[in-house]
Amino acid sequence: ASTEATYKPAASLDDIKQLALKMNYPFTIEVRTMGELPSLDAVTASTLYRITQESITNSARHGRQVENLLVIIQAQGDSIVLTAENDGGLIASSYSPGLGIQGMKERVSLLGGEFFAGPKGTGGWCVRAALPVRELKS
Repeated sequence: ASTEATYKPAASLDDIKQLALKMNYPFTIEVRTMGELPSLDAVTASTLYRITQESITNSARHGRQVENLLVIIQAQGDSIVLTAENDGGLIASSYSPGLGIQGMKERVSLLGGEFFAGPKGTGGWCVRAALPVRELKS
């Protein structure tokens, strides 16, 4: 059995929901879970936490007139999917992803998942990560 969990606390879905309450952001943050979610292993839960954290940070730093950020976490087939969308103004089509987005993409890729981050056609920004559900080791 690995003792890694004793060295650093693992994030949980409750921790993700608490992110919205930790600071006074200039916009509303809503975290929703939809449907029956599987029990998540520490690596998957921590990855979802970091993606949510980065999405909040990016919305605050780079978003234009963001009023709302909606984070939805749901099971889809054999994956757990996190979508974070803000309602900011239109983003220039010549945007270039920064290190935070690259870091999220690498985390998701290491777990065998799929990742997207980019402007929405209607304005605002969307981050989507689909991670394979991993069996909890007992």
